[in-house]
Amino acid sequence: MKFIASIVFCVFLSVSVFATGIEFRQCKTLKQAKTMSQKEQKLIFVDCYVAWCNPCRRLSEFVFPDSTLGLYFNSQYVNVRFNMDSGDGMQIARHYHVYEYPTMLWLDSTGAVVYKLIGGLDAISLLDSAKRVHYPYLGKYFGFDRIALYPNPASDQLNISIDADIVQEAILSVVDVAGRPFVRESLHVADTHSIHTLDVSGIQRGFYFLILSNAEGEKRSIRFVKN
Repeated sequence: MKFIASIVFCVFLSVSVFATGIEFRQCKTLKQAKTMSQKEQKLIFVDCYVAWCNPCRRLSEFVFPDSTLGLYFNSQYVNVRFNMDSGDGMQIARHYHVYEYPTMLWLDSTGAVVYKLIGGLDAISLLDSAKRVHYPYLGKYFGFDRIALYPNPASDQLNISIDADIVQEAILSVVDVAGRPFVRESLHVADTHSIHTLDVSGIQRGFYFLILSNAEGEKRSIRFVKN
């Protein structure tokens, strides 16, 4: 009963802090935001701030109220804010190693980091960064229940998280936006949760597609960014 009440409280107070900009849900815990993320099939955008941070205040006063930014963020994400010096924010800071402010996190519904951004930006730059963040799930296909890529953007290593219900063999490929191949290797997928690490340190910066294909020729792809 307490759990249901907490979710209702979070939804009931999902009002706009900034009427024309980003609407921040008034969730008291990240757990509430994760539940809403799963229900709405959206990533979670977390503004990690502290009261004494001047760049954090500038984001709140001049960036988050931007109407164009709000239009995009409100449709794409469950937006929440936590003070890293109090309440659930202290646990969030420890868990996600938030040491610099402002820090902005994009999380999936399990709490895994999809993207992490440190430092203040103007509205145009923040919107540009947000548009490079994509929901990391491919959905269920040929026995794969869930697939996620992180971190995205990636620097040296790209982790591929897979939940599957059958043991299977797949082909993993990485191609650029022009379709030129850079990586191709076999991938053994267990009938449990598994994480595979891909070395992308030798790939130049830019946009790429990770493609998984099965023996029947079915293919699915996720776009990622190489820093």
